[in-house]
Amino acid sequence: MSRFDGYSVVVTGAGNGIGTSIARRFVDEGAHVVVADVDGAAAAAQAESLGARARSIAVDVSKADQVARMVELARDEFGGLDVLVNNVGVHHLFHDALDLPDSEFDRMLDINTKSLLYTAKAAVPLLRESSHGSICTVASIGAVVIRPGASLYAASKSAAISMTKSLAMELAPTVRVNCVLPTSTPTGLLTNIPGADPDWVEARYAKNAENIPLKRLGTGDDIAAAIAFLSSDDASFITGVALPVDGGRSAGGA
Repeated sequence: MSRFDGYSVVVTGAGNGIGTSIARRFVDEGAHVVVADVDGAAAAAQAESLGARARSIAVDVSKADQVARMVELARDEFGGLDVLVNNVGVHHLFHDALDLPDSEFDRMLDINTKSLLYTAKAAVPLLRESSHGSICTVASIGAVVIRPGASLYAASKSAAISMTKSLAMELAPTVRVNCVLPTSTPTGLLTNIPGADPDWVEARYAKNAENIPLKRLGTGDDIAAAIAFLSSDDASFITGVALPVDGGRSAGGA
């Protein structure tokens, strides 16, 4: 018997990158999964590849009404909701905070932080009805291992960690809330930044790999495995945790 047989799971940002790995991990372990992404075509393609236990929906997580429809899809198709995975995230060009426009900070907060409130408001009533209710958010090791030039991103992901801990206290004992802190994972988050130079991105990834004690970048499967653990009954006594999945970077990597 798989750990998530019969579970209903929503994964945001599941049309590509880490999100696809997370969605596949849950399907492989028996769950029904809503593949949500702002790119509806990418979400549909991923859901089709995952088979009969997956559904797709186009969702802008910065819009509360769209988030509500996403959760309603899980309820209508799968009878409820057991696990919510907040995976959506955006970055910005690496510049000093004083050089970035206010609009960039608004974008970071809307997508990386405010969306967590919208998803919680929509999902918690159903999660409270489940005997396995769990929220897991993909934050970032960049929130605690600070790099110059990523100030707004770091601030938004630090807020995600704080919200995780606060919601863990507020929703206990019926819903567990945790987050994971990935290190550099070559999934397109940096390469999709408007204006990012591909050569610069490649060089940055190579440098980051050298600074990780395990001497490699993270993978989507690394993150998916950690989220699957935190969402499972194996972690039934774990809530309010920000788990580094970073190859040792936060333990002493540069």
